[in-house]
Amino acid sequence: MENSHQNGDARAQLEGFLSHLQNLLRYIDTRLQEKGTIAQRYQPLEPLNPKWGILPLVLLTVGLVVLLTAVGTPIIQAWAKADAYAQGQIFYSNIQPLSVAILASPVALALASALWLVRNRLVLPRLHARTEQINQQRVTHNQAVSADEQRMDAQLTQASRDFASDIGNRFPQAYLYDEAVAFCLQLVRNHRASTIHDAINLYETERYRQRMENLQAWQLAEAQQTRKLMALGTVVNAAMQGAMIGTVRHEGAQTRAALRKPVNVNVRVR
Repeated sequence: MENSHQNGDARAQLEGFLSHLQNLLRYIDTRLQEKGTIAQRYQPLEPLNPKWGILPLVLLTVGLVVLLTAVGTPIIQAWAKADAYAQGQIFYSNIQPLSVAILASPVALALASALWLVRNRLVLPRLHARTEQINQQRVTHNQAVSADEQRMDAQLTQASRDFASDIGNRFPQAYLYDEAVAFCLQLVRNHRASTIHDAINLYETERYRQRMENLQAWQLAEAQQTRKLMALGTVVNAAMQGAMIGTVRHEGAQTRAALRKPVNVNVRVR
């Protein structure tokens, strides 16, 4: 009677231990998922737009020279033609695009310099102010996110300490996941195991049985697929053989018909 009472106490202690282990594992897993969700809430800071240097000024000047040349050449050419006709001249000078480009270069440089200064001195500070305002809002938001993440880290640290003090090495590390612990807990509650060792052995037996069932199901599926392929191959081969026989019969019929035709032979008499 006393021995049965001791066994019952041991089973109750083991059940309480496994239940506590399961709760710890689920708690840690939940906190880790929440931490991953928190990390996704971080907002990246917007980079500040850089100032234009010499290269953008040169490229802008070249672009304006090309644009002014393309637009100005036909205009100047039309003006020269109209001036020549107004003076009663038939011939007029042909305007070269290179000459227009040379004339347009100072104007293009002046326009490019004006745009370069306006962008760097007026537009860029406003863009920077707007970007810094957005970044300040994001910094405030990220600080709140960081506080939540630190709170989650503190909870995980406490859970790790509880695990180290309450669980330690009493449960095999290879089976520290919810499925294995839940299975062992169910075995203990159903009086099918009284020690962790027995519960783990039964769990491995169950896993082996499931693997064998899955293997048999896979083999059965493979066999069915093989039979389908063989049946399909038989049908295809029969169809191909039927087509070949039909072709041979058709060609034979044509040959026999050709042989039955009368042949006219012309004989010359000398």
